[in-house]
Amino acid sequence: MLAQSDIISLHIPATPETSGILNHEAFSKMKTNAILINTARAALVDEEALVEAINTGKIAGAGLDTTSYETIKTASPLLNHDQIVITPHIGANTVESEYLTAEKVVASVLDFFNNQKPIYRLN
Repeated sequence: MLAQSDIISLHIPATPETSGILNHEAFSKMKTNAILINTARAALVDEEALVEAINTGKIAGAGLDTTSYETIKTASPLLNHDQIVITPHIGANTVESEYLTAEKVVASVLDFFNNQKPIYRLN
């Protein structure tokens, strides 16, 4: 799939099995015009390998909304690269999502106090 995709978009959790899943080997398999989008977890991408892949033309660029540092260091090569776009990891922080979250929390609390099984559960 890496060799055929123009865009790789990550939507998986960070686990011991997925940590660093996009590394030197993975980038070497990608198309030279490929773009990486990571809106999942920073641990999925080897950032050093990403910068090297872009610098050597193995891939075209990346869009990240998560990096290995919550507050990215100003000296990071990720920040100083024309082919990498970084946005804050707050994509779910919208008026609509906050309203729906509050609505679900209230419903679950009411269910609890009414001795009912909560509709919304974590697992």
